[in-house]
Amino acid sequence: MQWYFNFASGRGLALHQYALPGKPASHGCVRMLAVDAKWLYQWGDGWTLAEGTHEVTQPGTLVILLGSYDFTSPQPWLRPQWWARSVSLSAEQIATRR
Repeated sequence: MQWYFNFASGRGLALHQYALPGKPASHGCVRMLAVDAKWLYQWGDGWTLAEGTHEVTQPGTLVILLGSYDFTSPQPWLRPQWWARSVSLSAEQIATRR
């Protein structure tokens, strides 16, 4: 897969470029447009693994996924106003995710 940014190695979860079928269709990865996946891949730092054991010796860029998907609602990516929304976190929300 192009522009593969793994954030949970043990579970095989990643952000990556892939076809967007218009519905959730993954075991846990986040499918992205190529332009977005490439930006993230170039921006983030991957982790460093120990030789032989493959244990993480240096963590990479922290990834936080927020929200949930309502399978009964209309597809949000078909509504332009959805793309304009921003995400805001309170200091308390940030503190509890560390």
